[in-house]
Amino acid sequence: MEGVWRFNREIKSQLASSPSGIVTGQATLIKTPQENPLQYFYSEEGKFRLGRDTGSELDVSRQYFYEYDQTKDSINVYFATNQSTPDKFFHTLNFEKEQKDADWRAAGEHLCEADHYNANYIFPLKGHNTFSIEFNVRGPQKDYVASTKFTKI
Repeated sequence: MEGVWRFNREIKSQLASSPSGIVTGQATLIKTPQENPLQYFYSEEGKFRLGRDTGSELDVSRQYFYEYDQTKDSINVYFATNQSTPDKFFHTLNFEKEQKDADWRAAGEHLCEADHYNANYIFPLKGHNTFSIEFNVRGPQKDYVASTKFTKI
């Protein structure tokens, strides 16, 4: 999984106050030099094209730490403000015990004030050149699905 990835994210919002659109960009996943040998730093930068025909674009970025917990066979995800230390906890990804097909699947959820985030990660077992993440977000101010496909560069 370590390396550089190209990504394409489609955001479909059900609320007029929250824009839909497409985010394209590049993401990097690198192993950290921390004591935990199973910790990785994730960073992405991209362009968010609002709507379908508006022509408006925004620069976007985000950073996370992913830490594998061997005892629980899960991954803890933390927000990051820099590359040195994890910040606020985001969610835990738990692997499905019985895989339904040839994919490796993990899911997590997070309550952020009144907004509920459900995350689904899908990693194809045949080849490691693609993976996908889908977030379903619901709350008083949010109602959207963000589907991201990653392709190894």
